[in-house]
This record gives sequence, structure tokens and C-alpha cells, in this order.
Amino acid sequence: MTTPTSPYFVSQDFLDMVDRLFPEWYVQPLKDQVGYELLRAYADTFARASLAIARTQDSGFLGTASGGSYSTGSVQLARPNTGTGAFTVLTGTVVEASASNRYFLTTADAAFGILDLSVTVPVRSIGQGPEYDLPGDVMTADGTVLAGEIDTIVLPLTSPVYAEPALSVSQASATSGGAAPVLDQLGDDRGIDRLSGEADAPYRVRARKLPDTVSPAGIRRQLDAAFFSRNLPYDLIETWQHRYQSCWDSPLGDTTHPQQGTMLEGTFAYDDTRVDRVAGLWMSVDDDRCGYVLVVPMLPCLLDRGMAYDDPASTWRDQRTNYGTRADSAWDGPVADGPLYSSGVWDGVDLGARSLLQSIWTLFRGIKGAGVQVSVVVAPPGETALAVPVTFPPLS
Repeated sequence: MTTPTSPYFVSQDFLDMVDRLFPEWYVQPLKDQVGYELLRAYADTFARASLAIARTQDSGFLGTASGGSYSTGSVQLARPNTGTGAFTVLTGTVVEASASNRYFLTTADAAFGILDLSVTVPVRSIGQGPEYDLPGDVMTADGTVLAGEIDTIVLPLTSPVYAEPALSVSQASATSGGAAPVLDQLGDDRGIDRLSGEADAPYRVRARKLPDTVSPAGIRRQLDAAFFSRNLPYDLIETWQHRYQSCWDSPLGDTTHPQQGTMLEGTFAYDDTRVDRVAGLWMSVDDDRCGYVLVVPMLPCLLDRGMAYDDPASTWRDQRTNYGTRADSAWDGPVADGPLYSSGVWDGVDLGARSLLQSIWTLFRGIKGAGVQVSVVVAPPGETALAVPVTFPPLS
């Protein structure tokens, strides 16, 4: 269960209130004999309502709202006998809490050995929200065990196919951690969407700010939050600046202008042999009046699904960086990511980097002024596109 930051009451608070409001000669016989379980039921009901109120209060404010998360737990898969031999229940098998129509997916393969009658496997809710937090088995005061709600296999995926027709499921542990993506909803109401991979804290800061758009200074502040929170540099060039384009017969030697900054000699030259994607170019109708060129570095490995022959990596640590992961280069690797490996595919790309660039592009398009042209340039290592030196902020 996700814990709200707003105060709320638990069942014991209401039971303590009963002790304060009613005389002992009335309450104690109920505890010793029968009747107190009804008061416990009332207390549980009121506690659930109090929890819902606290979550609603948290969800109403950017300072306390959170992003979405899935509810996780575990279930036990079982078969009546060992007659079907060894088989595997594959990741992605769908199970259900039939009483409330809440669905979960298994997140790991469950291998039944020849003599195994049951196997425990982790599950994850198909949706994000606290409604997927289920308590699991509950023992009543008289020792009766009430089974958890997950009790039905909706879509069994097995290898080999149809390996066990009598497969059943029961809830092995409580599911917890579910949260609705309310912070994203509040940000969307303000027209500020979460960037790919952006954590709650920096997104909350951006969403709480007053509108800070259109002006070059406002755009830079938005880009600072987007790039520097990931320890990445960038360069923002306005097309009127001399370092983007110079003029015929410009002075020899680098000169400094009070408004436009340093004018680099040779920014505009015929048959320039240098490779620079944002300097010395012929200007067009798209950039001769007003425009921005956003220069980003070749992004580090964020979530690279590509594979390589003769990969020199020898341990999982070789494929981890301060920024993300790259896939294991292995034949017949696992389909799903694990705690120490990431799955790769043929012709795989860095999905994390692509998603981040798309988010940056969407952000820039949303905060620029109307009619302003925007170009995004990725500068591979060795090129001089990062004309203004930008250093990596220190790792936190």
C-alpha cells in the first residue's frame, strides 16, 4: 500500500475512540465474548475511507502528488499432480482477482520441475493505482484464514504449449506499491508534460513554476532543468548570433561585440573544409529572421537494445553507466529484462536516447514563440558543434 503524506486514521485509532466514548462495562464483554468483531469491521471501514481522503488530498496538489507506479507482489502457481512432467509458465501470464476484476501479469518465468507441484512467481498489476494493492491471506480473530483475491488464471502461457490444463493460482503475498499518475495529470493540466525518464522531483519543480516560456532566458531555464538534471550538456544558439553566421569581409581575427559576443574569424568562408553543423552555413528563409539551433551531444547509453559481435563485456557491470544500460549481446537471451541484464534485439537502438530527444523536441516546440523556427542537432564526439563550452555538472 502506498502511504500518503497527508494524515489519516488507521483502524486502531477508531477502536481507541470506542474505548474512550463507551464505558468499560459495555466494551469489555464485547471483547471477551462476541460483538467486538462488528466494531472492528466498522473501524476497518472508516480507516479505508480516511485513507482514501488522504490520498485524494495528496492528489490535489503538485507538492504532494506523485507519478504512477505498478502494484507488485507474488502468486503461487500449482498443479494437481506431477503427471505432466517438467514445463515452464512464461512471463506475461495473466492472472485475475475475479471478485473485483483486477488483472496482474507474471514478471518472471516459473519453471516446474518433474516433481514440483507449486512454484511462486512475482506479478505486477496491469494498471497503475492503489486499487491494485490487495492484502493477500488474512487471518481472522478466530483463526480462520481468508484467501487472497487473486484466484484465476485468465491467459496461461506455457512452454510447451498447453503443458498443464489444470494449472491454478493463489495469492502468495500482498500486492503493494500501486499509485495513480496524478502528478502527470496535474502537469498536463498546465501544459507541462513529463520528459522521458524524468523523476518526480524535477518534474514537480518544473510543473510548479509560473509560465516561463517564449523569452530566450525562459527557454534556457527550461532546457537547464531538462538537461542538467541528467548531467548532460547542451548549447542553444540563436541564428542572429555571429557564431552561427558572419558576413562578407568580416574583420580578420576574433573580435568581440557588446551584444552579439565574440565574432569568430572565418565563420563564413567558401569551401570550408571544417565539419561544423551549426556554423558557416548558407542561411535560408527558415533561419534568416528568427530561430534557434539546439545542439545536444551524442547521448550516452540510456537504454540501448542493440547488440554487437565480440562484445568485450565480461560482467553485467561492464554494461552499466551513470546514465543507463546497454543490452547483453547474447543469442537466445531472455525476453524480459532482469535485475542484472537487459535484453537485446537485432538492429536494436537506444530507446532511452530516442525517447529523451523526442521529449526535448516536444518541450521546445511547446515553449518557443509562435513562428520561431527550431532545429535540433546531435553533435557526435569530435565535432565542434558545442561552440560554447558547457561542462558536465557534478554527479550528485
